[in-house]
Amino acid sequence: MNRNLRIVSSFAFVAVLFALPLKAVKADENSSANLSSQLPTGYVVDEIKGQVFILPKGASKPVTAEPDQTVQTGDEVTVPEGSQASLAFNNAAVIQLSGGSHLKVGDLAKPGPKGFLSRLKLLAGRVLAQVQKMGSSHSSFEIESGGVVCGVRGTAFEVQKEGSSISTNTYEGLVEMDKADQSQKVPAGRHSEFAGDEGLFHLQRLLNDRERERYQNWQKYRDLIAQRQKEREGALKSFDALPKDDKTQLWEKLQKAGDRDRFKVLRLMMREKNQQDRLQAVDRALQARADNLNERKDAERRAQEDREKLLKAKKKKVEPPAP
Repeated sequence: MNRNLRIVSSFAFVAVLFALPLKAVKADENSSANLSSQLPTGYVVDEIKGQVFILPKGASKPVTAEPDQTVQTGDEVTVPEGSQASLAFNNAAVIQLSGGSHLKVGDLAKPGPKGFLSRLKLLAGRVLAQVQKMGSSHSSFEIESGGVVCGVRGTAFEVQKEGSSISTNTYEGLVEMDKADQSQKVPAGRHSEFAGDEGLFHLQRLLNDRERERYQNWQKYRDLIAQRQKEREGALKSFDALPKDDKTQLWEKLQKAGDRDRFKVLRLMMREKNQQDRLQAVDRALQARADNLNERKDAERRAQEDREKLLKAKKKKVEPPAP
């Protein structure tokens, strides 16, 4: 692992991940556990304030993020100034991105008997992370930023990238910051900064009032996250409790949803009281998704036509007059 600068920290990861491409399996094999195991590893968009964008791996254009959509390895999340987003990962961790942040999701392995793995890259801005104490020594949670790697084992902390400066606020547990032969351990209640332009650590200080207030607000928000996680788990359990024939119908519909929308569609269908309403809910969700795709294509086509007209006008303007 490249460690130009390494922050290792104890961390509490509270999150949820569901949705992503579902493998084709028989409907009667879809117990909540089996259904969950078919959902690829990824982060669920827990909440959005303002507007947030996801750039899927390999895509050239970002899409507008929505709650319950999933982001996975290689995807990038951009949070403009004035907005905010939280991402959750399988009962292990949750992160909150402030406005002006840009995050890329790296390697992921969902929680299991051998622990879990999450590597994130903070390209700009600030991320607050809360990770549950890891029961396995094989578990690993890391946030890399400008050569910074945040590794956790039961900690709440914040990492910020501002220019070449990388800083951390430790709210719970311990954060260890390493840079070549330099090293700092940052206990709870302390702030540490590595100045990239100077190539050295600044003296640690106590957290200021604004930093402590940010964490207090986050603690209140965690209760809402826990409640939404229970709702997501409840959707899987409700699906599992359906009669076999009902489950078969819904399964066929569910597999038509896009990779990033499947869990969102699952939650919509399971809010309905009867099978017919559930099927109609899926149809509405799929139609809305198709309409959005068509609207985006039309907008892109119109934008391309406008660009071509502009280029023609500019070309005509610079053409020399006929002799």
